Amino acid sequence: FNLKHISIDEEGFLLFDKFQNVKLIEERDDVDIKFCGDVEYCAPEVILGEKYSKISDWWCFGIIIYEMLFGVRPFLNDGTDKIYNMILNEEIKFPNNNNISAEAKDLLQKLLIKEKNDRLGFEGGFEVIKKHYFFKGIDFDNLVKKQIVSSFKPIISDEKDENFNQNENVNQKKD
Repeated sequence: FNLKHISIDEEGFLLFDKFQNVKLIEERDDVDIKFCGDVEYCAPEVILGEKYSKISDWWCFGIIIYEMLFGVRPFLNDGTDKIYNMILNEEIKFPNNNNISAEAKDLLQKLLIKEKNDRLGFEGGFEVIKKHYFFKGIDFDNLVKKQIVSSFKPIISDEKDENFNQNENVNQKKD
């Protein structure tokens, strides 16, 4: 999974679109037994081959937020083994040249805790994450219903437009 697989709909809401390789093996709350995705998003427990659950998704959520804020993944290297080593052993670092709010930094630090039992969302799931002060003022019920007006609405020339260049506010087609 990476940001090239996030697009924007006509109302300005984000769409995640790289699920074509995902197969539901068994729907259970406690365990998943297959991994599918980009190594940079792997939670430590996945790398270690431990049983993992939805708490691993909160790690991935933290990686996505990090990448959206900074334009780069926090654990990036040339080889899979090097990336795994970084995820398992290096602490999260924030770019020096980027201002980040205390709320965003706190959220990322709590989502990217290596020990899954200490990670934000371990107890209480997404309900606890939604209450983090980074999300203060967001009505998630209205967000899910798309009743919140997006701060960016793309200009769409026809229904086949799929990607939008927000910087130039010009539509671009996929390759």
